[in-house]
Amino acid sequence: MCIIELKNLYKYYNKGKNTEVRALKGINLKINKGDFCSIVGVSGSGKSTLLYIIGCIDKLTSGTFYFEGRDINGMKDCELAKLRNQKIGFVLQEFGLIEEETVLNNILVPTLFSKQKKIEEKRIEEICEELGILELINIQVKKLSGGQRQRVAIARSLINNPDIILADEPTGSLDTENSYKILEIFEKLNEQGKTIILVTHNMELARKANKHFTIKDGIIYEADI
Repeated sequence: MCIIELKNLYKYYNKGKNTEVRALKGINLKINKGDFCSIVGVSGSGKSTLLYIIGCIDKLTSGTFYFEGRDINGMKDCELAKLRNQKIGFVLQEFGLIEEETVLNNILVPTLFSKQKKIEEKRIEEICEELGILELINIQVKKLSGGQRQRVAIARSLINNPDIILADEPTGSLDTENSYKILEIFEKLNEQGKTIILVTHNMELARKANKHFTIKDGIIYEADI
């Protein structure tokens, strides 16, 4: 089943008077349910822009974007927000956590924007135990290591049980050992049926995916890596 389909997608940014940046140029991309995809590119290649469009955070300039067969062009902001909250989990390089809050409160942030306000305690415990952070649940995030923080970010991305996990350089701030631990978590989530889209500049990590893409100057290619 095709879950993401982009057709002839372009993204332009205006950078002041008579200055236009063409971030994405005619992207055509299909991602099926259960895929584990890596998108590799250098800084400025357009990979994060592409991820944010797939995640319904940014909007395309032209082209077509189908999400589970539904054309999302023209959807209202409130509709996009609902889709993001219900279907997509985000994991960022810099974690995006609230330093002064506890692990538990950080994990529950997505539920603040969901109709499903109450999450069963058992589900929270299961996610935290699987990620090895159950004993940290009442500790402030600022007291955690980088690897622990990224596990909290992954737990937060899973709390609403999304179909897709979008990871933007999720190991960029971690050492090698923790990078591979995080990658193992993504591999396990994929085995459980989650669709994973991993943006990275690390070729060694990218090879662990089962579908590979390279993006250069806003143009994407399927890659054999």
